[in-house]
Amino acid sequence: MHLELSNQTDESLTFHFALEADDGLGRWYDFDLEADTRREVSLQPTSERKWSGYLAIAGNKRASGSLLGQGDEQACLQLDFLIADDEISATMSTDQPLCES
Repeated sequence: MHLELSNQTDESLTFHFALEADDGLGRWYDFDLEADTRREVSLQPTSERKWSGYLAIAGNKRASGSLLGQGDEQACLQLDFLIADDEISATMSTDQPLCES
């Protein structure tokens, strides 16, 4: 799984990300982001759980979404997060450049 994080604000912040399964949240990942920067990260979540969604938090903003219907456990997922002053927006794809590396 690949994440592209884009902090469009004028403040440094910490981006928190966790996958969600039917039995609760998995491990929290934390990434520091400077103001007005982009960062790409790769995660290798445990395959022992069936992940069904995600939760992302940056400052007082949060985003969540479903992973259902996004391929099997072998599929490469890329989530792109745009962090703005008023919200976090997320887009997801199984066919993105980060998945090819």
